[in-house]
Amino acid sequence: MVLINSLTIFAKQKHLKPDYFMSKTVKSFVYQLLSFAVLFIGFQLLIAKYTPITGFWIQLTAFVIGTLLAPKFQAIKTKDGEKLYMKWIFVKGIREIN
Repeated sequence: MVLINSLTIFAKQKHLKPDYFMSKTVKSFVYQLLSFAVLFIGFQLLIAKYTPITGFWIQLTAFVIGTLLAPKFQAIKTKDGEKLYMKWIFVKGIREIN
């Protein structure tokens, strides 16, 4: 409890920017990693349960499917500052993420 209170006091200090803890580049990496991990684990379980594929091929197939279906995140520096963008095959165009 003391640790949580000290972290909230630290986070509420006025001299800290909102993006102090994570830059847009780090956020894009974390989003990319999490989206791939969720798809990879999900497809790995589905492939293992519903297909006759065994061994190393389960992970390889889940890796390829996860890589193709995962959204791509990228941080780009513009004149307005650093912005985070997402591109995904299920969404038309490129979207800005705030």
